[in-house]
Amino acid sequence: MIAGMVTAIDKLEDWKINLHLFLAQHKDYEFAWGSWDCCRFTDAAVLAMTGEHLVPKELRWHDRKTAIEVIRKNGDNFPALAKSILMKSGLELVEKPQLGDVTIYKKKDFAIGIYDGFVIRAPSDKGTAAVDKFHITESFRIK
Repeated sequence: MIAGMVTAIDKLEDWKINLHLFLAQHKDYEFAWGSWDCCRFTDAAVLAMTGEHLVPKELRWHDRKTAIEVIRKNGDNFPALAKSILMKSGLELVEKPQLGDVTIYKKKDFAIGIYDGFVIRAPSDKGTAAVDKFHITESFRIK
């Protein structure tokens, strides 16, 4: 079970500026399992907006295989584990995404990212990708 999870995180006063700066500063960072994958990217974006991490410290992985092991050990599947962490952190499930919302989405596989008001932002092999919002399966809002 996941211990030490953050509860009821809130946005900082200047969260919009922080998010835009974060996205601009990290636009060229390439995907890397365990250090800059969709979970680490989203966690870093949430940190910029709130000053708090979402991903519990004990959840560690370094490649696809160990990421799958972490998911299986802590939840049925990636969307279920992500939703559990988001809800326990006080994020609210919302119907329509807005700037700064955390989104679970599915293209080939399920992933997580940040909605920038137009598209989902998430890491890719060529830097931050823009994923069409019609891939969103669930959106969560930080209060």
